[in-house]
Amino acid sequence: MAGAQPCWKLLGAGSVGGQVLTGIPVVRALRKDPRWCDKAAIWPFETGLCPSAGAHVVFAEVYPSLWRHGDEKPKDKAQVRAVVKFFADRDHAGDLARFFAGDPDLTREQRYRVESEEAWTLGVIARAQRPIPVRSATAERGQADDRYAYLRDPAEISRRSLALIRAEADLTRFPRELRPLALRLAHTAGDSAIVDGLAWSPGAVAAGRRALAAGAPILVDTAMVAAGISGARFASDNAILCALRDPRTAELATALGTTRSAAAVELWRPYLAGAIVAIGNAPTALYHLLEIIATGAAKPALILGFPVGFVGAGEAKAALAAFGRGVAYITLHGRRGGSALAAAAVNALASTG
Repeated sequence: MAGAQPCWKLLGAGSVGGQVLTGIPVVRALRKDPRWCDKAAIWPFETGLCPSAGAHVVFAEVYPSLWRHGDEKPKDKAQVRAVVKFFADRDHAGDLARFFAGDPDLTREQRYRVESEEAWTLGVIARAQRPIPVRSATAERGQADDRYAYLRDPAEISRRSLALIRAEADLTRFPRELRPLALRLAHTAGDSAIVDGLAWSPGAVAAGRRALAAGAPILVDTAMVAAGISGARFASDNAILCALRDPRTAELATALGTTRSAAAVELWRPYLAGAIVAIGNAPTALYHLLEIIATGAAKPALILGFPVGFVGAGEAKAALAAFGRGVAYITLHGRRGGSALAAAAVNALASTG
């Protein structure tokens, strides 16, 4: 992207900077209009380097030449169409937020200067920003240029995703050893705010790492959790055990008057001592696990409690957090959870060990 522009470009209407001169009065008028004054915000001065959560209208600076617009004439018309199309496509794909985050490599001091004094250009997300190709707004199906402009490099996708999470979520509130796990949960959920409900016992991450290094088994409540765990990450040959499909489980569920997920926990008893337990589906499995530990079953090294649902999930996780008895845990308060998050927590422990 080009650097600072000379002042002569703002000479007057019709000059190169004429778009700026004609746009400023419009912004001022909208800001003073009582119908819009409390619904509009100027990025990044009033929003920070992130999307505005409350504003219906966000004013942001763009650099039209940042988007390649083909040979359409007149040039200004083509630039406007290219910019509008690009951001509309990104909004439709759910990928608009990262363009409001600016360059993820900005230092804390640089971010402060941008947000308080210098501003930023919407769409610039790297130091050496190159022009962004935009599929023609008038392209028809079947034409050679009928391709979407999107990121294809897996390493760059991952880098940008993690940078966005770090920009949106304050990971410094977590102990240093817990931050990689919180980062992976947000990445898996596609939601930086999910870590707001994260809860843990002191030393939980260290306990999980020690158990994995010692070759402890990983007990899971569903095959989906098992499928999401990457065994290649383990330094030891840790067995992953799921008893839900064991032939004995259905009979146990009937005898105990409970769900199959809870009954399967009974079959964990020989493996519980020092194990990692990852629950990503049934609140009843977590409840039953706490019940059998309270009545004398062996204690696992760590419980990863991520059951999901409208009934019982939040309550089961609250019971885990209040359980005590020297049982280490990591959980996510509220209704949200799931097999993918439980597996991600296990993978994070293996990756940071």
